[in-house]
Amino acid sequence: MKTCKSCKQLKSLEKFHKDSHSKDGFYSKCIPCRSEYRKKRYANMSSEKKEELLIKLRKNGKQHYNKNRKKVLAKTREYWLKNKDRKARNTLKWIKNNPEYNRFRAKLNKKHIKRATPDWVNKAELKRIYDERPEGHHVDHIIPLRGEKVSGLHVPWNLQYLEASENISKSNKLLTEYI
Repeated sequence: MKTCKSCKQLKSLEKFHKDSHSKDGFYSKCIPCRSEYRKKRYANMSSEKKEELLIKLRKNGKQHYNKNRKKVLAKTREYWLKNKDRKARNTLKWIKNNPEYNRFRAKLNKKHIKRATPDWVNKAELKRIYDERPEGHHVDHIIPLRGEKVSGLHVPWNLQYLEASENISKSNKLLTEYI
């Protein structure tokens, strides 16, 4: 049992996230209070700070992934197979409850697309490709705009239609068949 620093309620340790830096091994705030605190802190951040945070999180995640790649992939696959439906429901719920984060991500994505679109490209042709997208398909960049080793351009000959599930599984990877 532990008392939450924020709401002052005595709760079981299951209601606290683990913290290796704390003496007792748990955060001082319970999960709901910590979540509320982090939401408020994020809402009060400037857009520059939010972008810095996102970049830092990506960098740290990549370092951990590169060090433990096989282990991470195996655990991720096992978890996804076990919790497909629950994960999808939770993701949709989170997206609905965090519109400011989604607006931020969309804005960042638009910025990347704008940066990858040359001035000389035929914008009408790009619009046509998106407008003629078949039902249940995504417009995918063959060479990703933000690839690990190489980045493509937002031009008509770098676009293709992929089924939604195939595009989501492809993610931000350059498939070997295009090399």
